Amino acid sequence: MNILSLPADILSVIFNLISLPDVINLSQVNSTFHQSIITDKQLWVHILKRDVSSADLSIPSNLVSIESASASDIYTWVKHAFILNNNLNTPCFELSISDFNTKRKVIWVKLIRGTWCLTASSDTQSTSLQLWRISHPIPAGDSNLVAEYSLPAPVIDGILDDCGDHIRCAITIGTSPPYISIIEISQEDGGPTIGQVACIPEASHVQLFNDSVVGFAARNGDDTYPYVAVWSTGKVYRLFSPSLNAISPLPLDPSLSMIYWDGFVLSHQYRDIKLYALPKGDGDDNDDGDDECDAKLLASLALPEFHDNISTTLLHLYRLDALSVMISTIKQNEESDIGFSTIICNPYSDIGEKIISSEISWTGPRSSEDEASPIMRYCIGSTGKKSIHMFLPCKSRLLMPKFFTSSVPQFKRDLGDTCRMLSKSSENVQFSRKGLPLPFLISAMDFDDGWGLLAVAGGSNSGALSIGSFIKDPIVAESSVDTSLPLSKVKNREALNISEPIPNEDIPLFYAIKDEYPDSYSIPLEIVSEYSHYWKQVSQIQPIPGWSNDWLRNEYGSLWIRPYPYYGTESRNLDYIEKMVSNLQLRLGSFGEILPIMYNEYNHTKVLFRVGNRVFVYQWFYSAEEEADGFDDYAYILGVLPYTYEEITLDTSLISTSIANRDVILNLTENLNRGIVEILQGRAANLFLRVRRNYLTENGEDIGDPSLGFLEGSDEDWNMVLRSYF
Repeated sequence: MNILSLPADILSVIFNLISLPDVINLSQVNSTFHQSIITDKQLWVHILKRDVSSADLSIPSNLVSIESASASDIYTWVKHAFILNNNLNTPCFELSISDFNTKRKVIWVKLIRGTWCLTASSDTQSTSLQLWRISHPIPAGDSNLVAEYSLPAPVIDGILDDCGDHIRCAITIGTSPPYISIIEISQEDGGPTIGQVACIPEASHVQLFNDSVVGFAARNGDDTYPYVAVWSTGKVYRLFSPSLNAISPLPLDPSLSMIYWDGFVLSHQYRDIKLYALPKGDGDDNDDGDDECDAKLLASLALPEFHDNISTTLLHLYRLDALSVMISTIKQNEESDIGFSTIICNPYSDIGEKIISSEISWTGPRSSEDEASPIMRYCIGSTGKKSIHMFLPCKSRLLMPKFFTSSVPQFKRDLGDTCRMLSKSSENVQFSRKGLPLPFLISAMDFDDGWGLLAVAGGSNSGALSIGSFIKDPIVAESSVDTSLPLSKVKNREALNISEPIPNEDIPLFYAIKDEYPDSYSIPLEIVSEYSHYWKQVSQIQPIPGWSNDWLRNEYGSLWIRPYPYYGTESRNLDYIEKMVSNLQLRLGSFGEILPIMYNEYNHTKVLFRVGNRVFVYQWFYSAEEEADGFDDYAYILGVLPYTYEEITLDTSLISTSIANRDVILNLTENLNRGIVEILQGRAANLFLRVRRNYLTENGEDIGDPSLGFLEGSDEDWNMVLRSYF
């Protein structure tokens, strides 16, 4: 009996039982087999679940529903997933690259639905959001700019929310003071548009964006407590919690990341995890009718001491049942290693713990060459299954950073309230940087592991934007994917297509003068005077005896003019990265504004400063008497006072008693080792700029000029140039 004479339903059962390679081989036997297999939707749905979903292979997130797809559509999904997975795991794979010229430095980038790319680009004169069409085959050139929206100042950070029926982003605008803008990307009259739908004044550092709920780390320059706002109603909720640290009356650690579901917010700090409940109805039915109130703290989980210097980002939320959720996280420690863990939350639990955190699974050993390599930059893919890492080999600033792909571990709830890792992080697979911007000066990066697209901005050309694809030619059937932009559902929004640029407005003073004064020591007294006037205005406290707030007389006053890296860590502010207040902000892990209060007249490096209502003392030069007391064992001293700023304003004698206490002024000195990654990126970028300058002086050529061919050179060629001209 000929197998082809079997009924179609029997054939389908047989095909379901054999492996995918055997199915493909059978489909190539003859046209009858091919037709029978390629049109069997049940078969391809089965293969999609068995060989793609169960194997944690990535597929695009904007595919049509299985019910709407044909058998041949689903076949293209499977083929795309396998080819993409193979390319991601192929050493030295060369991406297909398309370049775009944004004309300004890109400081934030997001890929959208495999077809669009949203960038925030800025220079000293103007800033805008730009929407680029990057669909396959990816064309290049300015003609791909389909919408632009001018902004009054550079973008600091942001989160994109694409939930199907709308695409919006919440971005921090770096005016003085900063604010958060809610931007919608949609289509109007048949064309793409960008428009603002709402803004949240004096808020900064977006950590959560889910529909109308926005979470942010700082307000009015104070990051003591994070906040959640509902932009559609104007309600604002403070995520209040008491201080659990004996050395400070207020919480010391800012929120690192937040996630929202069903009226609950989880906030992750360095030392603990907190669970909050927003008022029912997102605050619409508050009894007092106030626009602002505190969210209810439901539970808090203290973390082991080694978490003090581990930054955490909450990645994805999975519903376990009607009551519980599981949240995946990624962590990076002071050695720049990457780790993964999960958190299980049950806000309704009356018996067990409401928050349970798993152990951290640190990434496995790297290759012997890169075993001690810090990860300068990483990007988790949009599906959460693959990641891109950029290593700095052997902690050496004199070598070319390298790009790698890796799998993200997947977890599953085990019996009880624990999590079991289903898959481990795979070996890091290096891929070719050919065609990508030089990794020293990369200012922004995004990765869509479903489509296999990598967006990299920066490099030697400040306006460069490169889109790299791990798929050479399109595979997914166009009819089976939704790449269109949704229609706007918000009335009276500010929408423009290609808008005229507007000048940067109300930006911090530093950015008006930064091109004239390349490092902090060159800032003239008149600029220091402006800052000094501002510091006195916001402090309004009389110095204690032996101390002063006349910053014009302070030998190091200009070092307290701290530029926020609006233009990326690798911007032209590089000489400031390790200076005084920048270092402090990184070590504290602070998102708030550092405000000097007063300094010691006999030691200008000894300064009292505040962030919000918390007061700190800092010093990095020691007298002979202090050296005899052993203070020179420390590169610097840093301590938080046991009183709030309000308390020392009412009684300045509290300052004297605090700074005379050795335990107080040293209580943060040895505990904090944060900001390593930012410092490494700044050092690597500084190295490249020095080599570039030396090469230009000696040879009259710019090694960043693509026409000279340096950009296509091998790592060995580059390393030789770097060592020769350092």
